[in-house]
Amino acid sequence: MSLRKYWLPLSVFLVLIVSIGLYLLATQPPPEPVKIYKAVEPIEKPTQQPKTQVPVGDTSQGGHVHADGTWHEEPHEPVESPVEALVTTPPKPDPLETFSEEERQRIIAQTLEYLPEKLELEKENRDLEKRTYEHWLKQLKYHEERNAQRERNFYDTSRIKERIAEAKAKLDRRESVIYHLEKWRDKHENK
Repeated sequence: MSLRKYWLPLSVFLVLIVSIGLYLLATQPPPEPVKIYKAVEPIEKPTQQPKTQVPVGDTSQGGHVHADGTWHEEPHEPVESPVEALVTTPPKPDPLETFSEEERQRIIAQTLEYLPEKLELEKENRDLEKRTYEHWLKQLKYHEERNAQRERNFYDTSRIKERIAEAKAKLDRRESVIYHLEKWRDKHENK
C-alpha cells in the first residue's frame, strides 16, 4: 500500500538522479588523445638459429662447439667453483675487533652518557605496558565473573586472553631490555 502511495515521488527522484548523471557526463571534456611519437615495430624472433659449420680439420687443436652452435678454438678461462671460493676467502674480522682501544673506550663513554635517558624511557614504557597488562587482566576477571553470574558464556573472553598474552610478551621484552641495559651499564661503569 505504501508503494502505491510513493511511486510517483520515487520515480521522479530516480529520473532526476539519472538526468543529473547524464548532464555531468556530458559536461566533462573528453580525455586528451594519446600521442604516438614514434611507432614501434615488434622484433621478429628467429625460429631457428643458424648452425655454424665446424671446421673438420681444426677440431683436433682444442676447439669446441657450444650448445647454441658456435665454435671457437681457444679454451675458456678456468672458473672457480663456489665451494672453492668459500674455502679460499678469508674470514671477516669481528666489527668490534676493528676498533682500536681508544675508539672502543670513546664509544663506551658516549653510550654511558645517554644510557640513563634510555633506561628512564624504557622504564616509563615498561610502566605503560604493565598498566595495559593489568587492565586486560581486570577485563578478563570482570567478564569471567559476569559469565559465572549468568551461568552461561555471555561474553567470549578469548580475545581478551590474546591481548593479555600480547601485553605479557611486550612487558617481558621490556623487562629483558632494562635488565640487559643495567647489566651493561654496571659492567662498564665498574671498569
